[in-house]
Amino acid sequence: MKGPTVTLLRQRFGTPEEMAAHLHPVENRTLLFFREPSLAASLAGGSKVLLDISFTSTEQQVILRGHVLGSITEGALCGLWLEFPDRALARKAGALVARKQKRIACDAMVQVRRGDHPHLGRLIDVSLGGARLCGLVGVQDGDELDLRVVSDNPDWPTELGRAQVVRLSPTEVGARFLRNETTSRLAITRLFSALQASWNAAPLVDHPAICCRGGPLIEPPLPHRKGRLSSGGNIGGI
Repeated sequence: MKGPTVTLLRQRFGTPEEMAAHLHPVENRTLLFFREPSLAASLAGGSKVLLDISFTSTEQQVILRGHVLGSITEGALCGLWLEFPDRALARKAGALVARKQKRIACDAMVQVRRGDHPHLGRLIDVSLGGARLCGLVGVQDGDELDLRVVSDNPDWPTELGRAQVVRLSPTEVGARFLRNETTSRLAITRLFSALQASWNAAPLVDHPAICCRGGPLIEPPLPHRKGRLSSGGNIGGI
């Protein structure tokens, strides 16, 4: 079973405040312009994206999940308008915390077995010590889970071994890998390395140094409310 392809994107700002200036709340969502002309004509509206935002001034990291609202293929500023289903992203910029252990975002289906009860969920990020999952039902704090990645990617392992639930929220499960067996440790390292290689190959856009210096932002105007923003390059509406 395989979900829609997710495109990995990277953007680097100087500070979280610069990032917040480019996050535009609109109704119940947030828009961000990703200035990469090479992608403007190749990613259609609705394409799923994972955006990794990093900073030169801090070790903090932000991972945003969204999709392409549309593209701009003509003029001095070509790129993609990205849309994320949370209008409060800019407010949350000040609450970022540095990770104690590097995590890498992913979007993979995973089969989770708790006792005799199998579930399907999604693996949303991993570190060498643990993972975050979503879409699981009936999981309790302290449960031990058997994790199996469902993917046709030949670089990814299938069996990750066992993990213990250490954190629960209404939408996510945090689990710590139980790295007791050599096969499990090797599988986790293999998955982490494969994800890291994929992210290293993802397009990286640096925030212009002259932007956010008291003048207008270096990005196109927000799309108009009427009409639509298409993948063909026309600035349309929200």
